[in-house]
Amino acid sequence: MSKFSAHHPFSRRIDKTVVIWLGPIDDKSSISQLHSIVNSIRMFEDVDQCAKFLNEIKNEKAFIVISNMINQHLKPLFHSFSQVHSTYILCNNKQGGNPEGTYSRIEDICHSLKQDIRRYETEQSSISILSSDRIPNHDINELDQSYMYSQLLKEAILEIEFDDEARKRFADFCCFHYSDNKCKVDAIRQFENDYERHSPIWWYTKELFIYSMLNQALRTQYSEIVIRMGFFMQDLHRQIEDLHAKIPKDEYPRIVYRGQGVSDEDFDKLKNTNGGLISFNNFLSTSLDPTVARAYAESSKGNLATQSILFRIELDPLIASAPFVELKNIGYYQEEKEILFSMHAVFRVGCICQIDDRLWEVQLTSTSSTDEKLVALTNYIRNELQQSIGWNKLGHLMIKIGKFNQAREIYHQLFHLISNKDWKGRALIYSYFGLIHKEKGENNKALSFYNRSIQIFEKYFFHDYQNRAINYGNIGEVYRNMGKYPDSLSYYQKALELQNLFLPYDHPYRGIIYNDIALVYSQLGDEINALSYFQQTLQNQEKCLPSNHPHVSITYSNIGQLYQLKGEYPVALSFYQKALENEEKSLPSDHPCVAITSNCIGVLYRLIGDYPKALWFSEKALSIQQKSLKYNHPNTAIIYINIGEVNREMKQYTTALSFYRKALTIQETFLLPDHPNLAVTYNGIGEIHSCRKNYLKALFFYRKSLQIKKKSFWLNRSSISITYNNIGEVYYSMKDLSTALSYYQKALKLQLKSLSSNHSILATIYNNMTVVHDELNDASAALLFYKQALEIQQKVLPPIHPDLVITKSNIAILHLQMKNYSTALSIYQDVLEIQNRSLSLDHHSFVTTYGNIGQVYYMMNDHPNAVTSYLKALEILQKNPTADRVSIAEAHRDVALMYFVMKEYSMSLPYFQKLLDIQQAYLPFDHSDLVAVYYNIVEVHEAMENYSDALLIYEKLLEIEEKNHAQNQLSLARIYNRIGVIHDSMKNHVMALDFHKKALKIDEQSLAPDDVSLASDYRNIGLTYFAMKDYSNSLIYFNKQLTIQENYRSSNDLDLDLAEAYYNIANIHYNTKNYPVSLSYFEKVLEIEQKILDCDDPNLAVTYTNIGQVHFFMKNYSLALSYHEKVLKIRQKSLPSDDPNLAITYNHISEVRSFM
Repeated sequence: MSKFSAHHPFSRRIDKTVVIWLGPIDDKSSISQLHSIVNSIRMFEDVDQCAKFLNEIKNEKAFIVISNMINQHLKPLFHSFSQVHSTYILCNNKQGGNPEGTYSRIEDICHSLKQDIRRYETEQSSISILSSDRIPNHDINELDQSYMYSQLLKEAILEIEFDDEARKRFADFCCFHYSDNKCKVDAIRQFENDYERHSPIWWYTKELFIYSMLNQALRTQYSEIVIRMGFFMQDLHRQIEDLHAKIPKDEYPRIVYRGQGVSDEDFDKLKNTNGGLISFNNFLSTSLDPTVARAYAESSKGNLATQSILFRIELDPLIASAPFVELKNIGYYQEEKEILFSMHAVFRVGCICQIDDRLWEVQLTSTSSTDEKLVALTNYIRNELQQSIGWNKLGHLMIKIGKFNQAREIYHQLFHLISNKDWKGRALIYSYFGLIHKEKGENNKALSFYNRSIQIFEKYFFHDYQNRAINYGNIGEVYRNMGKYPDSLSYYQKALELQNLFLPYDHPYRGIIYNDIALVYSQLGDEINALSYFQQTLQNQEKCLPSNHPHVSITYSNIGQLYQLKGEYPVALSFYQKALENEEKSLPSDHPCVAITSNCIGVLYRLIGDYPKALWFSEKALSIQQKSLKYNHPNTAIIYINIGEVNREMKQYTTALSFYRKALTIQETFLLPDHPNLAVTYNGIGEIHSCRKNYLKALFFYRKSLQIKKKSFWLNRSSISITYNNIGEVYYSMKDLSTALSYYQKALKLQLKSLSSNHSILATIYNNMTVVHDELNDASAALLFYKQALEIQQKVLPPIHPDLVITKSNIAILHLQMKNYSTALSIYQDVLEIQNRSLSLDHHSFVTTYGNIGQVYYMMNDHPNAVTSYLKALEILQKNPTADRVSIAEAHRDVALMYFVMKEYSMSLPYFQKLLDIQQAYLPFDHSDLVAVYYNIVEVHEAMENYSDALLIYEKLLEIEEKNHAQNQLSLARIYNRIGVIHDSMKNHVMALDFHKKALKIDEQSLAPDDVSLASDYRNIGLTYFAMKDYSNSLIYFNKQLTIQENYRSSNDLDLDLAEAYYNIANIHYNTKNYPVSLSYFEKVLEIEQKILDCDDPNLAVTYTNIGQVHFFMKNYSLALSYHEKVLKIRQKSLPSDDPNLAITYNHISEVRSFM
C-alpha cells in the first residue's frame, strides 16, 4: 500500500478569496475572528491604497469589511469594482435602524461572510455545456472533455485503497499552506484528529476550507489537490452513494432548485442548446426551497459579467446520472433543506424563461443520455488504463492529461514500494519516468530511464515483445527530439520489427510507430516516405481508435506540417484545424498538445502573411505551455521563435530579438550544440540583425546556422538553401553583388532539387536574383526572374498575401526604369487593390504604394494625379500616431515639389514650410537636408517675386554656409550669386554687383580658370552691368563668359549656354546700334537653336524677332518681313489670339510694311 511524503511545493494559491479589512489595523480581535474563516486578509487604513490593491488583483474575489472608524459612506464606492463580491460595515452605533450590510458585531459579519463565500463558491461550480461553436452541427448530446477527464479521475481515485496516513498528509499539506493562520491550522488539526467522529458530509458542510478547496480543485482540474483530497472524495462519494440507495421511493424528491451566477458566455451556450446536455463536474448543492435558491441566484446580480440563474431540476427516481442525498439531520447545519449530488450529475436542458432583469429560470430534467463520441473515447482511454490499478492508474492518467509533476511524484512513491526483485515492475516504472522526462523536454534524463528499462527487459523478459517495442519506440522519440534522426529511425525500425512478431496489422500501437517514422522522414526532407507513413497512420487510427482520440489529432497536425513544408498552406491549415477541433473535444484546455497545435496554426498564419492571427495563436500556445510545463521547456522555445518571427515581419525588431534570445537560452540548456533547432534560431537572429543593418553580426549568426546544417548531412536541403539565400541578402545589402548572386544561385540549385517548382521559397530566391540583375543593369534577366517569382506566388499564396505586393511593386519599379509608365501604373493599381482587400485604410503600406503611383504620374507628366497620390500618402501618415518623422517629412516634400512643378507656388510654399518645421525638430541647423529645403523655399519666393522673403532665406543660408565656409566655399559663392540675382530683380544693381563679385572672387580662388562655373559668374556680372547701361564693362564680362563656353561645345546643354552667351553680346551691340555685329551674333544663336529646338519652339520666335528688328534698323525690309512672318507662324500655333506677344508681332509686320 502506497505511502506519500507530506511535503510538496505549491505551484499556485489554493483559495481564490481575499478579505479586506478597511479600518484600524490594531483591532486585533476583529481581524483574528476574520482569520478563522479565510486565510488571506489584507489590511488598509487608507482608502486609496485599498482601491489600488483592488485594481491590481485579477483572479481573486474580494470581501470588504469597513470599520466604523472609517467613513461608512464609502461602501457605494466599492460597488464599481468587479473584483468585489460583498461589502460589510461594522458599526457600533445602536441608535436608529441599520441599513443593509451594516452589523453591530464582528461575529455577525463572520457568519454572513462564511455564507457569502460558500455562495460564491457555489456560483463557480464547473459546468459543461454544448459549445456554441458546435451548435450548427447540433449534436445536442455533446459534452465538454473536462467531463470525461474528471470522470476518469474520479474512477481512479475510487479504486485506490487509502491508508490512515492519507488524512495526515492532507492535513500537513493544508497546514503548510495556512501556516500563518493559527485559526485555520487549529481547524485543520481538528479535522485530522476528529475525522472518524463525524461523517464526510458533516465535515463537508462544516468546514469552509474543505468545501472551497475540494470544489475549486474539481472545477479547475487542479490535480495536485484532487490527489491529496482523494481519500475524502472517496469517503464523501461513498456516503452519498450509500444513503442514496436507502431513499424510499415515496420520499424521493421530485423537484430541487439551485441558484447561481453564470458567465455571459456560458449563458449564451445555454440559450442555444435547448434539449442539449449540461453536466456539473463537482459536488452539486441544491435546495428543496426555491426561495433559498432564488436568493443565491439574485446575490450574483452585483457581477455585471454574469446572468443570475435559477435552475429548476426535475428528478426521476428511475434515472440518476449521479447519486444524491438530503442533508437534513446529516450535515453540520441540521435544518438545511439541501440536496447534495455527487460528482458528474448530468441533466437535459429544457425551457429557459426570464423572471426579471438578468434573472432567468432554466428547467433541467434527469437523463441517462450522454455524448456518444465522448463515451466512446472515455471507454477507450478507460481500457488503456485498465492495465494498471490504483495509484498506478492515477499516475498513467496524470501523464495523459499533461500533469507530469504529479505523475512523477506518484511513480516515485510506487518505485520505493515495490520489491527489489520485482524487475518487471521496476522496468515499467523506469519507462514511465522516461516518458515523464521526455514530455518535460529533459531528453538526457528520459534516455537514461528508457535505457534502464530496456536493459531489464532484454535481460530478464526478452520475449516480452510488447514492452520492448514500446521502449524502442520511446527511445526513438527521444533521439528525434534531440535531432539525431538516423538514430531515431533505427530504433523505430526495431520497434516495428518487434510489433510484426506479436501484433495484428490493425493494432493501434502500429499507428503510433508509423506516425513516428513519418515524422523522422519529414525532418529528413523525404516527403514521399513521410506522407506514405502518415497515410498508414491515419488508416490505422480510423480502424482502431475513436474519431476524437488525441492520437488522431496528432496525426492531423503532423500531416499539416508536411503540407506546410511543401508550401501547400490551405491544405496544411485544414489539417491543423481538424487537429485543434479534436483536441478541444478530447483534451484538457491546458494540455501541451493544444499548445503545439495552436503554435503550428500561428506559424502557418505567419507564412501566409496574417500576422495578427499568427500572434494570437502563438500567444495562446505560450499561455498554455507556461501553465502546463516548465517555462524553459524546449517546446516553449519553438513558440518563442514563432512570436519572434511574427514581430520581425511586423518590423518590431527589438521585441523579435528578445523572443529569439529567450528561445536560445532554453535551447542552449537542453539541446546538443549541433541540434537543427539551434540552426533555426541562429538563422532567425541573423535575420533580425540583417533587418537592423548589423550586417557583420547577421553573417556571424547565418554562418553558425549553416555550419550546423552542413554537419547534418541528412537535413532537408531546403533548410540549407534558406540560409544561403539569407547570406546572399546580406551581401546584397553590403553592395557586394557578385557574392550575393553566387549565394542566390547556390540557394536556387538546392531548392530546385528539394521542392516542387511552385514553392514560395523559390519565389523569394527569384525575387532576390532579380534585384541583383537589376542593379547590374540586366533588365531583361531581372524581369524574367520577377515573372517566375510572381507565377509561383500566385499559385501557392493567398491572393492578398504581402509577398505578392512586394513582387508586383518590384516589377512595377522595373517597368518604371524601362519607361513603360502605363504598365507600371497598372501594376501599382493591382497592388493597391490587394492592399485595400487585406489592410486597414490607414496602414503604412499604402504610403509606399501611393508614393510610387505619384512617381509614375509625375513621369507621365500627369501632375494633377501625381499630387493627388502624394496627398493620399501624406494623409495616411498624418493619421498614424506611430508614423516616423522622416516619412512625414518626405511626404511633405513630395507634395511641395509637385505643386512647384505645376507652378502652383502658393500651394507649394506651406508644404515646404511644414517640411522645414519637421526637419528642424530632429536635424542639426546646418544639415544638408535642411539646406536643400531652404533652397526649395527660396526658389518658390523668387518664382512668386517675393524678393524680400527670398533675401531673408538667403541670409539664413549665408549664416549656415559662412560657419562652414572652410569646408564648402563654393556653396558660399552660390549663395552670393543668388543674392545678387535677387538684388538685380529688385533693381538694386550696385548691391547685386557687390555680391556677384564676392562670388567670383571665391570661384576664381577655388576653380580652374576654364571652369564652366566661372562662365556663370561672368554672365551674372555682365547682366548687372547691362542693367546699369554700363555696356563696355558688360561686354568685357560677356566675352569672358563666351571664351569659357566656346571650349565646352561637347553637349547640347552647353550649346544652349553658348547660345545665351552669343545672345548677351548680340544684345549689347544691338543696344549700342552696332547692328552688323549684333546680327552676326544673333545668327550664331539661331544656328545653335535650329539644331537643338523644334521648328515651332517659342524660343526660336524670340530669336527671329531679334534678327528681324536688326534687319529693320539696317533697312533690309524684305528680310525683316520674312523673319517677322516666321515669328507670326510660330506664335499663332502656340499662343492664344489675345496674347500680347501676338500684338507685338503684328505691329512689327505693320511697321516693316509701312517702310516698304
